[in-house]
Amino acid sequence: MKFNTIFLCCTVWAVAGVLAIVFALMGSLKEKRKHSVKMIYLRQFILMAQSGKTSGEIIKELYYFFVGNEPMRKIMLRAMNMPNVKGLDYINRKIGCDPMKILHGFLIKREAQNRSRPLPSIPDDIIQYFIDLTDQWEEDYQETLRLRRQRKIRGTLEICAFMLVNYHLYSWLRTDLSLWIFAIVNTLGVVFFIILENEKTQSPSRGIQGLYHLASGMGLIINIFTVVSGWLGQVA
Repeated sequence: MKFNTIFLCCTVWAVAGVLAIVFALMGSLKEKRKHSVKMIYLRQFILMAQSGKTSGEIIKELYYFFVGNEPMRKIMLRAMNMPNVKGLDYINRKIGCDPMKILHGFLIKREAQNRSRPLPSIPDDIIQYFIDLTDQWEEDYQETLRLRRQRKIRGTLEICAFMLVNYHLYSWLRTDLSLWIFAIVNTLGVVFFIILENEKTQSPSRGIQGLYHLASGMGLIINIFTVVSGWLGQVA
């Protein structure tokens, strides 16, 4: 019966872990595609703004540029049918990021202060500022991905280590209590793994990680106490 319980638990954990990895991979690919589109948008927007085009003209050209990308085409089409300021605000709501908000804000303010048409070209130092801002945003994003990968690796190794320790202690003790500890702690470990695989920020994983550390630590203490008590009983 206990062997069947362990086998069932391991099967459920394995299925849950594989599904978590699959969904995390799909989510990661989707996130990277969105980020890539934002980078292309920013670089094209800077390039078009440099020549003195208005925001309405830029949105129109971006519509034709993204004609093969259905989500972006729809966003640009909707923005084209709005006044310039509202069009840029709409794009911000849909795919906005910090560099985009600053770039849009600069262009809106520039058009409000300069009513002449065509607009004069933007000075090279300002263009370089926006290029550097975009590059820094890209570097920060890559650094975030790197830190996220490191947390996943550390968390996964930690979970595997506790699983092996708990199984070894159960194999040694063969008690109902050690079986419960094995099941509860490793279930929390799998939940931690699922959240870790699909996290976008550190807060959710830190919360479950704290609970997992508490449960695994208490389980380890109880199992060790049981081993020591049995050993002392034999000596006495």
